[in-house]
Amino acid sequence: MKYTFQLISLVFLVVTNSVAMATTMCATSDVHLSTMQLVSGGSVLNLPTAPPPLYDADGRTSTSCVGLLSGNDKPLPGTNIGEYQDGLLNGETKPHGGATDPSLHPNNTLFDPFYDESGPLAQDGSEGYNNILFINPETDLQDLDDTDGNTNKTDPGWVFLGKQEGGDFVGSIAGKDLEDDEGEDISINIDDVLSVVFSCSYTDDFDVVFQVSITSGECEDGQWAISPVANIVEILEPVFGNGFFDHLAFIFKAGNDFAIYDFNFKMINSELGNTLDLTVPYNLTGTFNMTGTFGNTAISHISLWARDPAGFTTTEMPEPKSTMLMLLAVALLVLRVKSKHSLL
Repeated sequence: MKYTFQLISLVFLVVTNSVAMATTMCATSDVHLSTMQLVSGGSVLNLPTAPPPLYDADGRTSTSCVGLLSGNDKPLPGTNIGEYQDGLLNGETKPHGGATDPSLHPNNTLFDPFYDESGPLAQDGSEGYNNILFINPETDLQDLDDTDGNTNKTDPGWVFLGKQEGGDFVGSIAGKDLEDDEGEDISINIDDVLSVVFSCSYTDDFDVVFQVSITSGECEDGQWAISPVANIVEILEPVFGNGFFDHLAFIFKAGNDFAIYDFNFKMINSELGNTLDLTVPYNLTGTFNMTGTFGNTAISHISLWARDPAGFTTTEMPEPKSTMLMLLAVALLVLRVKSKHSLL
């Protein structure tokens, strides 16, 4: 009897640990890109146009993800134009109030392209690069402050777009404290150029669908949408110049952990037979379901980031040399819920 009890206990521990492990890893299918449409108009491209499992009924799964990571998804950028070590995804660390995961603190081994266990690597890449997430540091870094002819590529290029927690999405400030040649402030409030909406629904035992807050603890099937003002390109040009983006990242925070989901548009374009023109604005819509990763733990907030591709230059503004934001546009399509329920 003693050994039977020990065996039962062992089996229980194995099953419990397996469940725990299964619910502490992100899945790329947690977040989907559902549709793309040129801002200038035209037909909507529904993303379930390529073979499974990367494409399913909800669209294209995120191209990669990491999590769960302990702590908070900080530090947030200051200047916020994608400079090296300005913000978590650009390799910065922050011990208090930020990410406490061993892979992010005291060294940001996931996103610092110049981290090495033996010490910092040369920022010109002559001593190699750290194998960072989502982008290739050997080809995808850029130089945002090249004013002296230096061609070293040091900047990951991630720009923080804003966050939604509880209420509406609150956009960030891009180009904070930057001035033009006349000393005029050229920073941009993302809320002035993008309308970002995250909504969520819950289905009860009678198959009735209700709209709920993303932080309610009942959020099951979520939708996201991003819509620009018509003259977004002209507004962004003084800070970012002309450009586009090649990555879009979502960070979901719940309890004491968070997970990061990335969409690599170069990869998606290749999968679609290079039929996309990533140099022009597209409308984007998508979905998310975090119950498989976070279980019943309520989402506390969702953060949104985007990244410039390397290789773009401008002679007008030496600080930030490109932008991904002009591509971030989305038609606020009718969500698949009963019309009597309003978006939260």
